[in-house]
Amino acid sequence: MAHPAPHASAAIGESTETPTSSVPEAVSSSPVPGQVDATREDQTSSPSEREPLHIKLLPPDILLEIGDQLRQNPESILAFALTCKDFYQSDLLQRMGMAAGSPLRGQQLHAFLLLLEKDPSIGNQWYYCMECCVLHPFTPESDTRSPWSGIVDQMTPKFCLRSFRYKLTYNHARLVMNRHLYGAPCGLSLDSLNVPPTRVPSESTTESPEWEESWCAKVIDNELFLRATRTISSHDGNHRSLRRFLNSPGYWWCNFTILAMDRLFREPLFADRPPFPLFFECRDVRCSCRWCPTEWYTTIEWKESPGGSQSRGPSSSSEKQKGQFAWFITVVSYHRLGTCRSFRDWNWAVMTDAMAPFHLDDMRAAEHEERIRALGSVRDIWRAAVAAESQ
Repeated sequence: MAHPAPHASAAIGESTETPTSSVPEAVSSSPVPGQVDATREDQTSSPSEREPLHIKLLPPDILLEIGDQLRQNPESILAFALTCKDFYQSDLLQRMGMAAGSPLRGQQLHAFLLLLEKDPSIGNQWYYCMECCVLHPFTPESDTRSPWSGIVDQMTPKFCLRSFRYKLTYNHARLVMNRHLYGAPCGLSLDSLNVPPTRVPSESTTESPEWEESWCAKVIDNELFLRATRTISSHDGNHRSLRRFLNSPGYWWCNFTILAMDRLFREPLFADRPPFPLFFECRDVRCSCRWCPTEWYTTIEWKESPGGSQSRGPSSSSEKQKGQFAWFITVVSYHRLGTCRSFRDWNWAVMTDAMAPFHLDDMRAAEHEERIRALGSVRDIWRAAVAAESQ
């Protein structure tokens, strides 16, 4: 655990510099006879100009009175003592009912580290790891594309979402919520979870379709939400390679549903549009996960492509045959991650494999699904928040 250096919070009243008067010295030093020097009166009566009352100058009985109020919480007494080096080095802790040098354990240590995490001079570089029960360092430049470069985590990362270059761990989500709850400079900004539209490079051959995705984060009622937009297109007119790509494993909507398992792409499609009976056009077809608060909306379009070769499409319309058309599949997913105060919280746990469906019997699985349905539509919550912000 890091030992914080004393800082400005050691005093009840922080010392401030006297503002320099803009009045010339010759004028300000020669008041009119019989006239009250209002400037001097304001200076002597202004609270900001009074001698600051440092906490260590308080009478001992006042300090002990404070100790009586904190006696039931040793972690609060220790945090109070850390506000001043003289307190920590004196017998104040013992006089407040806490033996000097006595270690905190269990819930007391947990509560004490949570208090330190809220401190701006500590929370801007350190975060509390609930599994290690210590403070880990991080750098403000951490983001979802390089999660380990700036966030130290000696335990196995608990992935919430897995996608190409976007990997969200619990510690990153906690840091973002720290910023929301405690304010800057604690934690990380919400922007650290945002990813602008980024073209994902093909992993295999030149026949692989183009994949572009973006991520957006939002805090709604003290819960973290994510929205991902993925667009897949057969830019070169190779529709069969697009179908093979969609049928391949390894691309996830959430930790329980891979792209190849998606009902929209898995179910047989009736061939009534020769010669490419591979897809049907649709818009905002809703699917949802049975095991976590994730839902996604799929739009399949046959439209003009900004590049690529001309190819035959699903329609015999001469208008469509003139241009360069291709299949465009857009999937917008919404994820509800909860308050992110603990990786054991139900909302977060169901987003990871901590509560995998194969661990549940039939009755518990039914209860689990009912609880997921009771949360309501994640997209509706997101849209309501966006509408409220625009008002």
